[in-house]
Amino acid sequence: MSRRLFLPIIVGFAVMAFGIVLATKFDIYSAIPHFDKILHISGGFIVAWFFARFFQKDLAGVSRFHRFLILVAMAGLVGLIWEFAEFSSSFLAPSHPLLHKYFYGGDLIDTLTDLMADLAGGILYALF
Repeated sequence: MSRRLFLPIIVGFAVMAFGIVLATKFDIYSAIPHFDKILHISGGFIVAWFFARFFQKDLAGVSRFHRFLILVAMAGLVGLIWEFAEFSSSFLAPSHPLLHKYFYGGDLIDTLTDLMADLAGGILYALF
């Protein structure tokens, strides 16, 4: 694996470990309102960062606007896949309580605001 991809992957896993395991263990979700949205914004940022590095050579010849669209679209795509995974896990929750504890989806409003937060993180990275 290329060295330029290493840092976004490590940061991404650290955010996921903190957000999924530690935040659940110490009940941070209840203590900080909308904490999951902070994680989704971070996730969108990290995904855009990863793909900016992954496609660095390809994006070099692309206009700033198209680079912006590509990075935000990648953050949105990964966020969409994540939300499908959360939704799918709700079918497995009765037979896998540990899965439900750390990885479960909410209602439609939660899903849509999660996707908006993913896009916001991608936009933040793409702008700067």
